[in-house]
Amino acid sequence: MLVNVPTMINAMIRLPDLQKTDLSSVRFCTSAGEALPKTVHDQWMEKVGVTILDCIGSCELCHVYISNRKDNVRPGSVGQLVPGYEAKIVDEDGGILPQGQEGILWVKGKAGDCAIGRRLKKPVKPLSVNG
Repeated sequence: MLVNVPTMINAMIRLPDLQKTDLSSVRFCTSAGEALPKTVHDQWMEKVGVTILDCIGSCELCHVYISNRKDNVRPGSVGQLVPGYEAKIVDEDGGILPQGQEGILWVKGKAGDCAIGRRLKKPVKPLSVNG
């Protein structure tokens, strides 16, 4: 496994001798820390051919909580919610926003919960079984 960030992946695909590098022991790569542009993903696959699993996580939750899967990679997307985590997009007051609307990513897992991007004006009520 090769753990990386998109900036490094982009630099690697520009190496003049990349084709001569033996990456046969690398079964897949992960990418996190910033958005992985689809063009960088596609160039990596063309030149290297090793699957990149783009994902998002945080120190506060001690883990990746949204990730592509080895058998289900969608370039330009960070993937699907990892089992054991819950997520929703909320406004500054903690209200759930409709699909497609920009807001604050609120994530909950066994390690706790957090709002990614900025502080909420008031605490978000914990997710219920019904969402």
